[in-house]
Amino acid sequence: MAADVVDSLREGSGLRFRALDVCRGATPIISKEFTMNVLSTVKVIAGASALAAMVMSMSSVPAQAAPAGSAPPSAAELRNTDCPVSNPLITYRVHVQDYGWLGQSCDGYVAGTTGESRRIEKLEVHANIGYLCLKGHIQDQGDDPSWSCQNGSTPAVTGTEGLGRRLEGVHIYILDSPPICAEAHVEGDGWQEARCGTDLWVGTSGQGKRMEAIKIWKQ
Repeated sequence: MAADVVDSLREGSGLRFRALDVCRGATPIISKEFTMNVLSTVKVIAGASALAAMVMSMSSVPAQAAPAGSAPPSAAELRNTDCPVSNPLITYRVHVQDYGWLGQSCDGYVAGTTGESRRIEKLEVHANIGYLCLKGHIQDQGDDPSWSCQNGSTPAVTGTEGLGRRLEGVHIYILDSPPICAEAHVEGDGWQEARCGTDLWVGTSGQGKRMEAIKIWKQ
């Protein structure tokens, strides 16, 4: 240990030392000046070691968790966020493969998913600007045999739940209202061109393609 310190002093510390060339038996005699310099160097080395240990201990402390609410919302949270409009004109929600019912959407906001290859299985729509009816085209069933119309606060509905059948297209009819628009995101096609009017069709029929998302709004 002493030899290492002496070598260190000789190579780079710049400290002066003087070793006596006098030996008593096999034990070397080192001057007081050299001893003090060695002790000072040992203190410096010890201090540096303590600082390094402190830095290492600080770096090993796990990072604190981000405050609640600071993380961006997940895709699931976004899908289940209710309509952000305080007085929506048209509200709608969809039942989606693997997810079930998603949060209510409205006035042109997307209901459903894109880029996940999940089918819409059921659709509910309610208009506060007229009287709305739906008729869907459903896998293995074809067109609904009759219209489903809103009744008071009860929405019009088309599709199935729990049968694993895709909703392929929707016929929308509205009375006593200005024109509305709808747009569907369809398997293999993406977003279709918006259709507007009081009697409109979105999606497909006879092509075996699932609807994945829909938007409906007042023109």
